[in-house]
Amino acid sequence: SGTVSNSLTVGNPNQITVKLEDLKVGINVLIKGCLDGQPNMDDNDSLPLPFEDFYLTMGESSLRESFRLLACFKKDMHKGETYLR
Repeated sequence: SGTVSNSLTVGNPNQITVKLEDLKVGINVLIKGCLDGQPNMDDNDSLPLPFEDFYLTMGESSLRESFRLLACFKKDMHKGETYLR
């Protein structure tokens, strides 16, 4: 448990909170895309991301950048966990 508490203090807690909020929004967008009949991204990596249209209409570039970064981790969530730290 000492290792866990040490790893949590490495980053700024506010940055982690912002990244987690962005992740939550991204997950909700992905869930909505799946419910709307978007293809499963695990079946074909060459397909566009389910929230690609969301990028075009979204105004805040930092949130858009976070979605793109998190999309890189879609198959390796342990790397996403490291990124969020």
